[in-house]
Amino acid sequence: MSVSTLSPLHMIDILRKKRDGGALSEREIQFVAKGAADDSIPIDQLAAWLMAAWIRGLSLDETRRSHAGHA
Repeated sequence: MSVSTLSPLHMIDILRKKRDGGALSEREIQFVAKGAADDSIPIDQLAAWLMAAWIRGLSLDETRRSHAGHA
């Protein structure tokens, strides 16, 4: 059995990272997208993330990551 070395993701940490101008990894972007789709992330946190993404912008890499597998 394999033990994952990935740390758990928390929306508040992703929100802070984007608010502070950081670029999100593909894993973080997938976490936000999945949480938005399955309602596991509260709407107020999604709204805050969208505001941070709008104000700080998304890098070209973040945009590409958000569209990975959607050719």
